[in-house]
Amino acid sequence: MITFSSLLGNFIMPTQPVLAFLRDHVFLNIQRIASLRRWLSEMQVKPQPTYRAGLRFAGRYSGQLLPQPVVCTSTGQRFPLDQVLGNHFCIFRLWDEDGAATRPGNNALWSRLNAHHIYLCPTQAALKRARKLSTDAGTTYIWDGSGQLPRLLQGDPQMVMVVRPDRHIMTTYPTSQWARVEKRIARYFGQNDPITP
Repeated sequence: MITFSSLLGNFIMPTQPVLAFLRDHVFLNIQRIASLRRWLSEMQVKPQPTYRAGLRFAGRYSGQLLPQPVVCTSTGQRFPLDQVLGNHFCIFRLWDEDGAATRPGNNALWSRLNAHHIYLCPTQAALKRARKLSTDAGTTYIWDGSGQLPRLLQGDPQMVMVVRPDRHIMTTYPTSQWARVEKRIARYFGQNDPITP
């Protein structure tokens, strides 16, 4: 990290006029390429923190920091994802109009953990439909225009992603493994019988 900071400092604040001229032209050209501009403005240059041990379970992206895009809520307002999540465990799924988006199997476990259920809608139109069809007051529907969050779920409505209150991904798993994963989570929190409230 020290080497990275030193190299970045040398690039941003060169002492030689020729290097300063090159830097200015590099940054001007980067502004023309949307993906590079976003990569720099969101500081994706810097390595993201990742947990390799602790409260994490097997799964793709497990231990990684959750991206923080600006999302659109079902009320039509735009907020940074962090404001929508609150200080809770969060369970993410893709909203699927055809396959009745149901909550993960063990509601007693998630209730004890005060988990926040969040459905990612693929489009703004789907977000409006989800709000009209929703009967569950404890569920939040959002749309991520950047596509970062749906990508974590591999675009599959059968995938579930559990995020810790510190915004690190605890696990991702298919709904076919709900019982097994929830049993492990319940054991971790000292709840031998996760079904009993």
